[in-house]
Amino acid sequence: MWASSKVAFVRPIALNETIERVSGVLSITEKQPGWDAHRAISPGEPLLFRFSALTFNSHRMHYDLAYSARVEGYRELVVHGPLIATLLLRLAAQQLGDNCLKMFDFCGVSPAICGEMLQLVMHSNSGVVELSAYASDGREVMHGGGSI
Repeated sequence: MWASSKVAFVRPIALNETIERVSGVLSITEKQPGWDAHRAISPGEPLLFRFSALTFNSHRMHYDLAYSARVEGYRELVVHGPLIATLLLRLAAQQLGDNCLKMFDFCGVSPAICGEMLQLVMHSNSGVVELSAYASDGREVMHGGGSI
């Protein structure tokens, strides 16, 4: 399951270039900011299916309801973590401008369910951007952030 990432956009990667990935937990901090921007979206089945195809993600819990319920135990299809992260990045771009972030990280903390409203929120202060997604029942499903 891909639940968390931190990406630094240092420079474009050349074709066939060798790259290095570094992973680790740096800290865990609970935050309660006031939000500067908000967007509501209800991810539906077509969006989940298209995102699965676009990212070559063949995990059936994103596009096969019977599998998602019977095998994975969810009441509906599950929204991809990277899709939620992409929606949060779009919120930041709409508020701060395209390509504004120099770094972005995210962590999925609870599943988002297809067809249920997601509240995407953002707070920006002194070059630090905080982003979160909340389910309709108030659960935080993802938090993330970045730097300008």
